[in-house]
Amino acid sequence: MGMDDALEDRPFVIINVAQSLNGYIAGKGGKPVKISSDEDEERVHALRASVDGILVGINTILRDNPDLTARGKDGKILRPARIILDSRLRIPRNAKVLDSGSRTIIFTANSQRTVEGAEVRVMAKDDLEIPCILHNLYRMGIRKILVEGGANVIWRFLRAGTVDRFYLFIGNEPIPEGGIKLFAGKPEPEEAIKDTKVINGGKLLELDPLKLVTDNEQ
Repeated sequence: MGMDDALEDRPFVIINVAQSLNGYIAGKGGKPVKISSDEDEERVHALRASVDGILVGINTILRDNPDLTARGKDGKILRPARIILDSRLRIPRNAKVLDSGSRTIIFTANSQRTVEGAEVRVMAKDDLEIPCILHNLYRMGIRKILVEGGANVIWRFLRAGTVDRFYLFIGNEPIPEGGIKLFAGKPEPEEAIKDTKVINGGKLLELDPLKLVTDNEQ
């Protein structure tokens, strides 16, 4: 299946994540750290520009407060939908994704709060599983999404068997010990490599999602 082929009842799912030379995707306490080189950031923005929505978990919003936009080759800001998994609806009112600049969809089990600047989709807690969320996104017209984190969200997608492309950028520099590792206690990503590309400031791996999940995690 090609990257642009639509699936029957869910969007095409791409995961993209960057980790340091010593395996960290975030610093101590989840503190954001710059890992991608300028050249890799251009690749990430092109990837963002190619999808209908960018999905993250609430912890990414709380720690990084990203705007989840894309920068086109001409410098123009592109605005795919922002999709937030926030079961308890903890999103702060000053979050950048609530700027009304583009569509923001929040999946939650909390029906006790309204959030200005977002479409709040209240679902039963048992329905906040990845296949159900993807089916809802498909029904909303979203055909391709980019999942950017954090680690728990990425592993939820992997364990659900709903990942079509997985890109891992590995930077040339280590960061201090004590941060968050994506593959802590998991199979090493090198065992799942499909393709490798050298990029200024690091290397880009395309991984086979099926080889990242052990039998006892499925």
